[in-house]
Amino acid sequence: MNSYKTKLKKSWSRYITEAKKQNINVAKIRVVDAVATPLDNNNKDYEIMEIMYSHNKSYGTFGLILTRLGEKRYIIDMPNPVIDFRRRDSSDIATEFQMVKDNNNPKIRQMIAAQIDSLIEHVKNKHTEAFAVNTIYRGDDEKRQWKDVFNPDNADELKAAKEILTKFKEALNTCEGMKFHSFRTEKESEGIWHVYSLKCKDGSVIDLAFLKFQNKYVLGDIDITGN
Repeated sequence: MNSYKTKLKKSWSRYITEAKKQNINVAKIRVVDAVATPLDNNNKDYEIMEIMYSHNKSYGTFGLILTRLGEKRYIIDMPNPVIDFRRRDSSDIATEFQMVKDNNNPKIRQMIAAQIDSLIEHVKNKHTEAFAVNTIYRGDDEKRQWKDVFNPDNADELKAAKEILTKFKEALNTCEGMKFHSFRTEKESEGIWHVYSLKCKDGSVIDLAFLKFQNKYVLGDIDITGN
């Protein structure tokens, strides 16, 4: 533990030096948010914590390396002081933090898995209207693009939803031995995509991409890779 204390003292000195170069008074930093993820998926005892801070109406992030001892966490290192004290747009940081939180939230993964089961039932039973209200709108109305779901009472939107349903059906029909493959989040102009991947027996992968709409996750895209 003494070696960690020595390392931490040196890291803290580097942080203070870099903060001064950026005209940041460490004593006036306000923590806005924080996320922690395993430093190594094979070793859950070490984590990297990213902290979002505000200082004189500007924002940035800095990182801490933590270790677990029993129920407590201890700081053992403070890496990358030069990168950490660069000012950044607060919305970009917030989006990145939300991606990490969503990616590590089992409830979101469960919600999307349940949504996929429902969509599959809609496909099997040819319930186009129900499929439509669980699929993101991508029509000509720019105010609604990627922010709304298809309206099943609109003939053109119902037709567009049916085309996506047919694509989903074709993907399912060609996928034998379908099982969960992976889950990830991606940042795009439309927002945070939640990509739930299914792997088929032949090695091909179906990527089902969802966007959050109100209190649920709705289908936004289908992509098939591999064989």
